[in-house]
Amino acid sequence: SNTVTETADGLTREIADRKTGDSNTLQAGKDFTTSQITSYDTGMQSRLTQVSDGIMAQVSATNLITDSSFVNATANWTLSGDVSWKINNEIMRKGVRVATFDNGSTNFDRKTSTLTSTPIYTMNLGGTHFYASFDLYAKSFGTSAYFKAEIVQKDSSGSTTKSTPIGGSFDTGMSGWNNYMADITLDSRTTSLYLQFTQYGGGVVSVSRPYLGS
Repeated sequence: SNTVTETADGLTREIADRKTGDSNTLQAGKDFTTSQITSYDTGMQSRLTQVSDGIMAQVSATNLITDSSFVNATANWTLSGDVSWKINNEIMRKGVRVATFDNGSTNFDRKTSTLTSTPIYTMNLGGTHFYASFDLYAKSFGTSAYFKAEIVQKDSSGSTTKSTPIGGSFDTGMSGWNNYMADITLDSRTTSLYLQFTQYGGGVVSVSRPYLGS
């Protein structure tokens, strides 16, 4: 009677509630999945845009240069020359730290200073074709001074098998930052390679966002 009717009504409501609940749960799950896919897609688009804009150092996981952002200053880089490259904490380049050579009042005629990345071993690489890039602001040069960036390849005995300049040789002051690129093909004898910045003679030269990847 009444009790049976109330129980039936209750079951009907519960079934309806559960259906609605399940539907809501499914929709929430769908919304969450859609949101995740959208966010991921947007994130990838953002990443691709940033990478194409050259922000390789902090965004792209494919950058083979160790500590390309100079987060640990030059701890992961090798320095040579009695006037060394130093991290310039006065300026940033697109949010990335900058390394600067500045001989100041020190006579640096016919001398060289290099900043060399940690070697990359070819056994860890997939493929033989790569892309190199870096940003340069060469503020000024001393007499007969010039700057060069290059990807240097070595064989197992340490001999250079190939050297590819990125952007060529620079000896004229610039008014601001410029980006330079080069295609890199591995020599069949190459077992390791690295990026080297070299300043020949005096000047004030800054580099940032070094990149090597596929």
